[in-house]
Amino acid sequence: MSEIDWIEREKRSMIQFFARQKVVIERGEDCWLYDINGKKYLDLVTGIACVSIGHSNRYFIEKIKEQMEKLIHVSNIYYTIPQIELAEKLKELTKLDKFFFCNSGTEAVEAALKISRKVTGKRKKFIAFKNSFHGRTMGSLSVTWKEKFRKPFEPLISPVEFAEYNNIEDLERMLDHETSAVILELIQGESGVYPADIDFVKQIFELKEKYDFLVIFDEIQTGFGRVGEWFAKDLYKVEPDLI
Repeated sequence: MSEIDWIEREKRSMIQFFARQKVVIERGEDCWLYDINGKKYLDLVTGIACVSIGHSNRYFIEKIKEQMEKLIHVSNIYYTIPQIELAEKLKELTKLDKFFFCNSGTEAVEAALKISRKVTGKRKKFIAFKNSFHGRTMGSLSVTWKEKFRKPFEPLISPVEFAEYNNIEDLERMLDHETSAVILELIQGESGVYPADIDFVKQIFELKEKYDFLVIFDEIQTGFGRVGEWFAKDLYKVEPDLI
């Protein structure tokens, strides 16, 4: 079958949410992808930052096979040893205390927002930044700046305000004792590649002492070695409440 045939089959059976590239990918090897005609592509997308060890990694495949021969899934109503060991490894890498496993980046943001409201009690407000992107579920979309993502699904979670990135005066103008959390990407990704200024991040933590809000770092695009350290927070030498 040709690429056009597969694309037409897809249209007949799947909701057309995505503007796809007209390429049908069949396999991958390391940093390369191959379409159904054998054409080779350098993969600079990596599954939108989730295939960080490349395709067909033999060690990874063996570990998945080893686990699948034991157990695939039993839900969180039971204890499993690999989950505990992974949490311990993350504790070692991140220097954070405890962990909650999600299926995607947007779910991780959603969980962080819910945890923030849970632990700060009556505080409900979130402050995010202009040009931010945090996901497409209702909570994560609520702290995502771009109108084209938000508009079709309003009304979203509120209250949320958007401050100018790298502008501490604008952030402080919005802060009050109703603020549950400030969420930011240390390097904004959706809008380009825009790092937070070191002084700006330092001043956020100074304001945290004054207003007692939580700090959430969205490290979905910067985490796990993509910036030369395990996490971008390590470059900035600060410890958020949640990642």
